[in-house]
This record gives sequence, C-alpha cells and structure tokens, in this order.
Amino acid sequence: VNQDRDEVVQRLSRLRDQGLLSEEEFDEQVSAHMADDETSSTGLDESVETVKPKVDGHKVEPVAEEPTSTGLAEPGAEPEKEADGSDLLSRLTGLRDSGVLSEEEFQLAVEDLLGDSRLQEGTLSEDAGDTTAVPTPPTAPGPKDPRPSGSRSTETPPASDELSRRKAELDEAEAELIRQRAEFAEAAEQERLRAEVEAAEQERLRAEAEAAEQE
Repeated sequence: VNQDRDEVVQRLSRLRDQGLLSEEEFDEQVSAHMADDETSSTGLDESVETVKPKVDGHKVEPVAEEPTSTGLAEPGAEPEKEADGSDLLSRLTGLRDSGVLSEEEFQLAVEDLLGDSRLQEGTLSEDAGDTTAVPTPPTAPGPKDPRPSGSRSTETPPASDELSRRKAELDEAEAELIRQRAEFAEAAEQERLRAEVEAAEQERLRAEAEAAEQE
C-alpha cells in the first residue's frame, strides 16, 4: 500500500512540477490518500479483533458468523474511499475543462487513479482473506495487540522521508517557476516601454505632419 501511495504522490508531484496543481491542492490530495490508507488499515485491525472467540465461563464458543458481519462492516469505509476518488476526479476534470490539462493528460491521470484504487482494493481483499483463514485458539481474548499500530508506525518513516524528498523537489520547482515568472514580467515591462516610445514617436510625427499641412 505504501508503494501505491508513493506512486500516487509521484504522479501528483509531476502535475505540481508542471504547474498543473497548486501547493494547496497537492497537499490536500496527498492527505486524502494517506487518510484512505489509514482507514483501510483500521478496517483490517477491527477484522482481526472480531475473529477472536467469545468465552462464557469455562465454555468456549467460537463465533462462526463474525467474519461475515465484519465483511459487511468493511464496506462502511467505501463511501469515504469513493468520496476521495470522486474529489480527485472532479479536480482533474476541472483542470481539463480550464485548459490546464490536455485530454490525453487527463485520461492518463484518470487511468493512474483507477489503477491505484484497484491495487489498494485487491491488497485489502487479500489481507482480509488471509485474516479470516487463520484458526483461532480457544482462549479468552486478552488486551488489544498493539503490534498492528507498531507495524504502521514502522512504515511511516519511509513514507515521511519520501514525502520530504517530494516536498524538496516541489520547493525547487516552485523556485524555478518564480524565477521564470520574474523573467516574463521583466520582458513584458520592456515590451510595454518599447510600445510607449513607439506610440510617442508616432504621435510626434503626426503632429509634425499636421503642422506642415497647416503651413
């Protein structure tokens, strides 16, 4: 999932480097993908917890139907995932309609977004299937295992390093854009001054011609 998230960040970074996305839009989309990954991980943790059997006194009663109920609970996160995807799609559509993205660039971005969503769903389904297939020993449920949270925390530093590197690249690209804009502004100012001088010269010649006609 981290690899898929990095690929999405890389694609968004390319759009940002080309000036197709603002810094605020880039941060919002990266945050949306990170929140989506966190939601998927939380759903897996809850599935692991619900697989454990219930203990009533000395009698151990495995919960046979819980995997089915948890399977119905996971789609609860789907509206949020679909909302994130719809938000990204609407943003890309707006960029295309405003002329910032060409039709080809828009199609490529949509294909990348859909491919990333399929990979995340496939990974989540595979992990969920492996979780339900693990036999549970007939013991009383203990305190919540903190290892899933620990595993997520160990994966965070590489993602943070990657995001930091992307942020540095974006800062460099932004500085380059600022430099180019300054050059364009200077060229535009020179062109304006040249036009004013030319207009003044034409006005002078016209005045001289009128004076000559009057004489």
